[in-house]
Amino acid sequence: MARIVERRDLPREQADGLCKQLEDIDVELDQLTVAERVIARLLADDEPGGAESEADAGPEPLNLPPG
Repeated sequence: MARIVERRDLPREQADGLCKQLEDIDVELDQLTVAERVIARLLADDEPGGAESEADAGPEPLNLPPG
């Protein structure tokens, strides 16, 4: 019986450890998302011509001949 309890508790402990790792990863992802937004804003402010960067402006129009 003791071996069954040990075998049951080990996966539970492993699952708890994995859940903690996932929580830590979620926190780090949230922090990286915030950092990415801050850096994007800072870079956009440094762009000549205003806060809108070329990447945000969209594609350039095509110059097609009439006809």
